[in-house]
Amino acid sequence: MLEAGHTAATSDTVLILIPDAGNAGGAEALLSRNGITCRLCSDMHDLAEAVGPDAGAVLIADEVLWQHGLDHIGRRLAEQPQWSDLPFIVLTRGDTSTRRTLLELHLPDRLGNVVFLEMPLSSLSLVSAVRSALRARRRQRQVGANLLEQRAAAAALRESEARFRHMADSAPALIWMTDAKGDVTFMNMHHGHTFGHRVGDLLRYGWGALVLEEDRAAFEEAFSTAFSARTPFAAEIRICDRENRIRWLRCEGVPRLDDEGRFLGYTSCCLDSTERRLATAELERRVEERTAELSKALAQLNAEVAERERAEAALRQAQKMEAIGQLTGGIAHDFNNMLQAIAGCLELIEKYIGQQRAARAAPYVAAARQAVERAARLTHRLLAFARRQTLQPMPIEPNRLVREMEEMIQRTVGPSIQLEMDLADGTWCVLCDQSQLEAALLNLCINARDAMPDGGTLTVRTADRELDWRDLTGQDEARPGRYVEISVRDNGTGMPPDILVRAFEPFFTTKPFGQGTGLGLSQLYGFLRQSGGFVRLESQIGLGTTVRLFLPWCADRPERNDLTVEADATDEYPVIASGMPQPTVLVVEDETAIRRLIADALREMNCAVLEAEDGPAGLQVVRSGRRIDLLLTDVGLPGLNGRQLADAARETRPDLPVLLITGFPGTALADMKAIGMDVMRKPFALDALLGRVRTLLSPALAPRA
Repeated sequence: MLEAGHTAATSDTVLILIPDAGNAGGAEALLSRNGITCRLCSDMHDLAEAVGPDAGAVLIADEVLWQHGLDHIGRRLAEQPQWSDLPFIVLTRGDTSTRRTLLELHLPDRLGNVVFLEMPLSSLSLVSAVRSALRARRRQRQVGANLLEQRAAAAALRESEARFRHMADSAPALIWMTDAKGDVTFMNMHHGHTFGHRVGDLLRYGWGALVLEEDRAAFEEAFSTAFSARTPFAAEIRICDRENRIRWLRCEGVPRLDDEGRFLGYTSCCLDSTERRLATAELERRVEERTAELSKALAQLNAEVAERERAEAALRQAQKMEAIGQLTGGIAHDFNNMLQAIAGCLELIEKYIGQQRAARAAPYVAAARQAVERAARLTHRLLAFARRQTLQPMPIEPNRLVREMEEMIQRTVGPSIQLEMDLADGTWCVLCDQSQLEAALLNLCINARDAMPDGGTLTVRTADRELDWRDLTGQDEARPGRYVEISVRDNGTGMPPDILVRAFEPFFTTKPFGQGTGLGLSQLYGFLRQSGGFVRLESQIGLGTTVRLFLPWCADRPERNDLTVEADATDEYPVIASGMPQPTVLVVEDETAIRRLIADALREMNCAVLEAEDGPAGLQVVRSGRRIDLLLTDVGLPGLNGRQLADAARETRPDLPVLLITGFPGTALADMKAIGMDVMRKPFALDALLGRVRTLLSPALAPRA
C-alpha cells in the first residue's frame, strides 16, 4: 500500500490513457488515494488536447502508441516551451514482440522523456514512478521560471544599455567608462565627432593618449590617485580636436559599484569649457581695461576736484580780500582817529609831566588806553576775518559776535546806511566755525549795502526758534528742534522771482562784471548745511530782501577770551619782596622797543632778566646752563619761532614754565594752550603781564630748604 500524506501540486495532473477501463480506473483510484491528481483520457486525440502547462505526467498503455500513432501528440509536444520535457510512463508487457514494436516507434526521440514499466507491477512501483515523474516535471517548471527571469533580466539589461547608449551618444559631452582595472571600456559617439576617429580605435588608444602631452602627467596622476582611493576625481585638461584646435575640457568621474558594493570601474564625463574660459578671459580683459579707464577717470576727477578746491579756496580768499578792500577806507579813518587820540594824549601827558602836573595827565592816560583797546578789537577782528587756515566748529554766542562786529559792519556799509541791531535777550549758543559765520554776516551786509545805492536801513536781528516739521518744509536734511535765527534785512531794490530762485547757484551774480565772484550765497548755503542748519531768502521788488540764517542750538558755552587790554589794570606793578629768591626770566622778542619795555617792567618787579633778540639767540642762552625760571618769548620770531624755541628748551628743561606772547588770532592760541603753554595776546597791559609772570614764578619763589 502507498503511504498517505504525500501530495502533489494541483497543477501536476497525471493524464491516464489505458484502453482497459478497469485498469484505468484502478490506476486513477490508486494515485488519487496517494494525493495525486489524475484525469482519464478517452483516446489519443483527447490526450493530445489535455497536454498543456498543467500536465505533470502521462500514464499510457503501450498498445495505444502503436495503434493510434504519435503524429498528433508529437505536434502538441512541439508546441510546449523549451524548458518543457513532459514525462511519459509507458505500461508495457515484457514479451519480445512488444519490445521490438516499441523500439521501432523510436519513442525517446519522438516523445522525449519516456519511462517503461513492465506489467504486472506493484502499486508501490507505479506510485514511485509517477512521483518521480512529477518531481522531474516540477524541476522543469522551476528551470523554466528561472530561464524566463533570466531572459527578462537580459532583455531589461539590453534595454537599459540601449537607453544608456542612446542617452550617452545624444549628450553633447564626452562620456566614458572604465572597468575595475582602470581600462577604458566605453566611449560615447561624441568622441568620434570630437576627435575624428572611430570609437573602436579610440578605445584601443585609451583616454591618456587623447590628452595633450603637457597636461597628461597631471591628468594621469589625478586619475590614479582617485582610482587607488576609489574616490571621485576631477581634472581640467587640453585636447586637440579633429580640426587641430586646442580645446579645454573639464573632466569629472565617480566610482561605479554593483548592488553588493563591489567596485566595477569609473563613469566619467568631460565637458568642453573652452568657450567659458575664453569668455572668462575676455571678461577679465574687459574688466582690466574698464578698471584702467575708471582709474584714469578717477585720477582725472581727483585732479579736477583738487583744482576746483584750489580755485574755490583762491576765490574765497579773493572774496575775503574784496571785503577787506571795501573795509580799507573806514578802517584807515578809524586808525587815524585812534592814532591821533594816542599821539595827542602822549603829547599832553609829556607836557603835564614836564610841568610837574602829573595829576592832570591821568584822564589822558585813560583816553590813550581806550584808544589802544579800540585798535586791539579792530585788529583782532581783521585777523579773524582774513585768516586762511581751516577752522574747527566751536560754541559761539551770536549776540556777542554781532555786537563785536557792529563797528566793522558800520564802517563797511558807510554813513548813508542806518544800521539797526535787534538782538534778543538770552539767545542760545550755536556750534559752527566762527570765521565763516563772521565772513557770511559781513558779506550779507555788503550785499545789502549794494542793494541800497541811495541809502537805507540795514537791520541785523537774532532770535531763538523752536521749529517742527511744518516749519522745515523744503529742508530735507534739517531736523525739528531748537535753532538760532540770525537775519539781515534791507529796504533796498529787492529781487524778482527769476533771480531769487538762482541766488544760491555757484558763480551766479547780478553785480557788474569784475565786482563780484558769485560765490557768496552759494558758500553761505554750503556752510550752513555743513553746520546742520539752513538758509531762507525772502525778497520783493521795491521792498527789500531778508536773508535768514538758521543754526542748530548748542548746549555748550564758549570760553571767554577777552580781546581787549585788561580793564582792571592798576597803577602799581606787582613787586617780589626782597626776602624772596630773585627769579631769572629769559625774554626773547625781536621788536627792540617791546623787549626793552618788558625787561624794564620785570626789573621793576625785582626779577633778573636775560634778553635775546631772536630764536637762535634765545636757544643759545637756554643751552648755556644759566639759571632760568621762566621763558617769556614772542611767537613770531625770525630763524626759530617761539613755539619751536619752547619745545627745544623743554627737551633739556622739561619743567620750565613758558609764557608765549603773540598777535595771532584765537585758534592759534588754543593750539598753543593745548600743549601746556601759557599764552597772552598782544596788545596787553603790563600789569596784566607781570601778574601772569608772578603766577608762573610761584614755584621759583617758594623758600628753598
